[in-house]
Amino acid sequence: MRYKMRRKRLQIFEAMAREKLESKSELEILDVGGIAEYWNLLSPDLLPKLHFTLVNLTSWDGMADGGPEGFRFEARIGDACSMPEFTDGQFDICHSNSVIEHVGNMQAMARFAAETTRVSKSYYHQTPNLCFPIEPHYGVPFLHWLPAPTRARILNNRKVGYGEVTSTFEDTIQVVDHTELLSAWLFQGLFKDATLQREKVLFLTKSLIVTGGDVG
Repeated sequence: MRYKMRRKRLQIFEAMAREKLESKSELEILDVGGIAEYWNLLSPDLLPKLHFTLVNLTSWDGMADGGPEGFRFEARIGDACSMPEFTDGQFDICHSNSVIEHVGNMQAMARFAAETTRVSKSYYHQTPNLCFPIEPHYGVPFLHWLPAPTRARILNNRKVGYGEVTSTFEDTIQVVDHTELLSAWLFQGLFKDATLQREKVLFLTKSLIVTGGDVG
């Protein structure tokens, strides 16, 4: 199911890219929080026409490995909430998959939205839906609906779902602060001019996608 969902999401991105390629021979893509392996699901005919810049807070083994043949990319360390190294509209499309919920509080999310729209002509952002009953990072129900202090108490030194065990109190509060899911209302508010799409599972909205910016 995860493969099918990711492939369907990429089809939205591909449609944006193909429309732009009607007037350009190559596109510059900014993938914030991305890894090379993610793009294995992209249609092979698009790869030679796209140049990817991957931006992450830190570098780690495997981030730039496992990409598809013909994958052209540059991996950089940076903060998607502040990217002074890039000029306005430098990229044709900015892409993120399950990233904005990890940048911090709502003010940080607003900075993420402002900065990713500043440096790109168009954008595609996906995030899990707060209102879906299963917490996506642990695979357990209702955890994300609890107050942050309650989540911290549950996660402290305890194995929950398929999440990792935090070894210290400091690690626990860092993990809790690192994930704050968004509602459709908040996501749409951060990207006011965006088109909001809802990814459904059993009639429930599992994920949210916003797309916007210039066409072509």
